Amino acid sequence: KNPSLRFAKDSFTSRAVDKAEAVIFADASGRAFYFESEDTYKGFIGLAGRTSTVAAVGTPAEIR
Repeated sequence: KNPSLRFAKDSFTSRAVDKAEAVIFADASGRAFYFESEDTYKGFIGLAGRTSTVAAVGTPAEIR
């Protein structure tokens, strides 16, 4: 089985995160970003705001 179907890399910490347990955020283009916690999501959004590499739109949906 392909582990990329079950796991993703946290976009802020680069740690492996189970997609079923992740905080998921989609940008304006529909690209999904996976996070191990709300804290890493907030860190990523803070970084994105400083670097302008990601347009932060909406709020993350926690999928369990």
